[in-house]
Amino acid sequence: MRTTRPYLLLLAVLQLGLAMPASAATIAIAVRERSEADEAPLLADLVEQAAMDRLFVSGHIVFDLDIDPDDEVFSFRAVDQAEFGGAATVLVIELLLDPDREDLQMPGRLIVEYIDVETEDALGSTTIRADQIPRYQDLPAGQLAERLGDEAARLALATLGGDSTW
Repeated sequence: MRTTRPYLLLLAVLQLGLAMPASAATIAIAVRERSEADEAPLLADLVEQAAMDRLFVSGHIVFDLDIDPDDEVFSFRAVDQAEFGGAATVLVIELLLDPDREDLQMPGRLIVEYIDVETEDALGSTTIRADQIPRYQDLPAGQLAERLGDEAARLALATLGGDSTW
């Protein structure tokens, strides 16, 4: 009787594994900011984390890329690192601060590009402006960055085929 328990545990683990979505995509995210503002790297991290959270909750495997924001071939380097990490798609996100609110170091917009890692083809791109976020004027910089990152991931999911598969 005792020898069947490990097999039952193994069977339960296998059933749970099979219940997971088999169509989850592996997605890499590279966020770049090229501002001299002190808070810009923190805001870029918040954009990245919010986008990763949305994609992960949607059932995808997500990882971030560490690339020098001043690299002249940022997008190409992102595709190379994403391929090395096993990603099918890479989201390249550029954070631009709002020039009218630069003294407050507020996010102004994101430029998001979706790239197929295998073919290196651009699958689409979009720009998300801070004024597209409800009540953006009332949000502190960190929360606005998070909302922009979440919106970037939401649009990526919609553009690239929905919440579960790409």
